Amino acid sequence: MNENHNEQFVKDWAPLQKEEKNAETTSGVTVSYWQDVLRRLRQNKLAIGSIFVIALILLASTIGPMLTGKAYETQQLSLRNMPPRIEIQTAKDGTNFFVHPDLRVFLAEDNGYVTEELDPVSANLADKQFIYEYNDTTYYLVFSADGTKLLDENLEPLPQSETVWNKNYLLGTDSIGRDMLTRLLYGGRISLLVAFIVTICTLVIGVLYGGISGYSGNNTDIFMMRVVEILMAIPSVIYIILLMVYFGQGVFNILIAMAITSWLAMAQLVRGQVLSLKEQEFILAAKCTGVSPIKIILRHLLPNSIGPIIVSATLSIPAAIATEAFMSYIGLGVKPPMPSWGILSNEGIGAIRSSPYQVLLPSIAISLTMFAFNFLGDGLRDALDPRLRK
Repeated sequence: MNENHNEQFVKDWAPLQKEEKNAETTSGVTVSYWQDVLRRLRQNKLAIGSIFVIALILLASTIGPMLTGKAYETQQLSLRNMPPRIEIQTAKDGTNFFVHPDLRVFLAEDNGYVTEELDPVSANLADKQFIYEYNDTTYYLVFSADGTKLLDENLEPLPQSETVWNKNYLLGTDSIGRDMLTRLLYGGRISLLVAFIVTICTLVIGVLYGGISGYSGNNTDIFMMRVVEILMAIPSVIYIILLMVYFGQGVFNILIAMAITSWLAMAQLVRGQVLSLKEQEFILAAKCTGVSPIKIILRHLLPNSIGPIIVSATLSIPAAIATEAFMSYIGLGVKPPMPSWGILSNEGIGAIRSSPYQVLLPSIAISLTMFAFNFLGDGLRDALDPRLRK
C-alpha cells in the first residue's frame, strides 16, 4: 500500500522536462497608450479618409495657386461669367462657336478653348435676334422663352454641338473675369491660415488660463471663471463684429478679433480636467518633492489631459473656418481683392441664378473642409477614450 502510494507521489511530482518549463510564458507584445490610440484610429475608416481629404486640401491651397498660371486679382472683362462647362456649336464649314449666357458669341476650338468674341453687325430687336457675320456667312442669335439659339443663314440650328470643359478657365470666371480656380485655391489658403492660427491661440491662451484657474482653486478660480462666464454670456460673433468694425478689414485684424474670443470654451474644458486630476496621488507626490506649481501644470496635469484638448482643438478648426467665412461674407473679414471662401460666397450670391457655380464652389469647399475636420475630431475622441480600449 505504501509502496504504491510512493510510486504515485513520484509520478505526480516528476520534474518538468526542459521544453515544458516555459509553457505558460506569455508571448504578447506590450502596446503603449498612444500605439493603441493609433491602432483604433486606423480602424475608423471615416477618420482616415478625412485625414487624406484634409491633406489634399492643404496641399492644393499651398501650392495650387502657383500652378494655375494666373493671379487671383487679374481681370479679363471680355471673359467674365464664363462657366466651367461650355457648349461648343459647330457650323457646316467647321467653325466652332460658343454662346455665352450673357448673349455673347465667341469663336472656340474643339477642345474647349475660347479664342475671340464676335461683335454683332446688327440687331433686330423686333424679332429678338442679333446678326453676326463670319467667313462670309451670316448667323443669327435668337433668344426666346425656350432659350438662346445660334442659327445659320437658313435659320436652322447648327448641325453639331458638344459640351466640354472650359480650357481657358477650368472652374470658370467671376463677374469681372477673374479665374475662379485660382481664387478658390488662394481663398482656401487664407481661410485655413486664419483657422489654424486662431486654433493655436485658442490652445495657448485657453490651456494656460484654464490650467492656472483649476490648479489655483479658491478665490482665484472663482474670479477667473466668473470672467469667462461674463464673456461667454454674449455670443462671440458679437465681439468679433465689434472688434472688426473698430480695427477694419484685413487678415491680421480678423486674426486678432477671433483669437481674443475663441479661447473661452477651451479654458473651461482644461479647468475641468485639472480639477479632476490635481488631487491624484502623483500630483501630491510632485508637491511633496518641491516641484513648482507651473511645472506641475505643464509636466503633469496638461499631459494627462491631452486627449480632450486634442479633440477640442480639432473641432475648433471648422468653427474658426465657419466664423471667418461668415465675417468675410458680411464684409468684415479679409479685404478685397484678396479672396477667402467667405468673400467668394458673398461675390457669387448675386449671380446665383445665372452663374450658380460662383457660389456653389466656395460653399462646397467650406462644407467639405468642415465635414472632414468634424469626422476627424469624432475619430480622435473615440480613439483617445480609454473606456473604449479593447
